[in-house]
Amino acid sequence: MTGAWFTADEIITMIDVMVLKLGEEAFLHNGKAHLYSGPSYEVRKQILGKYQDNFERAKKWAKDHNAKIIDDTIVGNFLNNFGGVGLYDYFDVNPFIKPGHNTVEAAKVWTHASRLFIAALAPTSYVIQLQRGWSWTAYLCVKLPDYWEIARQWLKRYMENTRRII
Repeated sequence: MTGAWFTADEIITMIDVMVLKLGEEAFLHNGKAHLYSGPSYEVRKQILGKYQDNFERAKKWAKDHNAKIIDDTIVGNFLNNFGGVGLYDYFDVNPFIKPGHNTVEAAKVWTHASRLFIAALAPTSYVIQLQRGWSWTAYLCVKLPDYWEIARQWLKRYMENTRRII
């Protein structure tokens, strides 16, 4: 920890502790989930014409289809409200983050949380993913294998081996 500011790795540790303490409650779902991202600035530059923000599209799709997005979970809520401003804004004002690295740091945390969310969805879930933010809709639907217990066991061993406080 750098004073009152946390690094991406420290926030990831907070998520790992939440998952170990809360178990499946950390990513509570109903068996249907919707994954989304971006589009990032680099992708937006390459889209000809209009693009749409996938967060708004994902919220609407999830609501219409009784599915969950990561933002609906305890961990997602924690990250969306981190530091009272949300993770991206938190890193925007964090004086210990190198200029231009704020998005990289936030994405590192969200990527870790997303992997655990996907693991929590298995084995009884179907996942829908919005592709890239194109104006037209491209969906990918997959049935997930059972990764949740594997992820929890890995986290437990990792935390024990690094002697982090749980």
